[in-house]
Amino acid sequence: MLFPNENHSKEINNNKHISATTPNDNLIIKVSNQLRNLQNLPFESICAGDQTINCGQNGKCISLPNVNNEKQFLCVCNDGFTGPTCQTAWDACLTSGPTSLCLNGGICTSTDTPPYYECKCTVGFTGMNCEVENNVCKTNNPCQNGGKCSYIGENLPIICTCLTGYSGDYCQIIVKHGIGGAGVKLHPGQIIMMWGFLLFILASILYCTFSVVYDIIVQIRAKKRKEKQEQDNDMDSPSQSDEK
Repeated sequence: MLFPNENHSKEINNNKHISATTPNDNLIIKVSNQLRNLQNLPFESICAGDQTINCGQNGKCISLPNVNNEKQFLCVCNDGFTGPTCQTAWDACLTSGPTSLCLNGGICTSTDTPPYYECKCTVGFTGMNCEVENNVCKTNNPCQNGGKCSYIGENLPIICTCLTGYSGDYCQIIVKHGIGGAGVKLHPGQIIMMWGFLLFILASILYCTFSVVYDIIVQIRAKKRKEKQEQDNDMDSPSQSDEK
């Protein structure tokens, strides 16, 4: 019998010491030391020219030398079949175990064509055996400003969960909360313009305030000079009267 994996070779007719294995899909017949020289054994074809008589439709019959006057044959199974007469469909997933083929939580499904299985990978992994990590959140996280990246599947958009104060597909927008909790979304360029406008308003207010204060100071000083001049004139008036 022929198995497509060297780990599953099986001895045929244990008492007759004939076994077969197929590493790398090459048939090798193994004969134990207890068996006489094959050249001295009688040979009679049990396959009788019809290679499906003993191995069914899923294998090829090969006649072997007789042992203890008993006819011997070997079934070389077609791809995807196993068993003494090639009647059993070979399940790669069951034969190799539920976790040995598909890695990282992948689900193994048997197929009719080589390699006779396929893996359905979990989110974030790809490859024949789900051995390749394909999570954009880990390889190139696009979420900004501390946003949490969630990868939901191949060819699907990632999801960014933003921290408080940020918004947008990639948390790139700063959210400024106004009265009543209404959020106003501002881009960085808008924030710069807003601060520039506020600085302009502040500078204008300071300029106007300085101008008004300066005018008041000038008026106060002018008033004081005028009052002092009037006082000086009043003091000079009696002196002129006495001279007359």
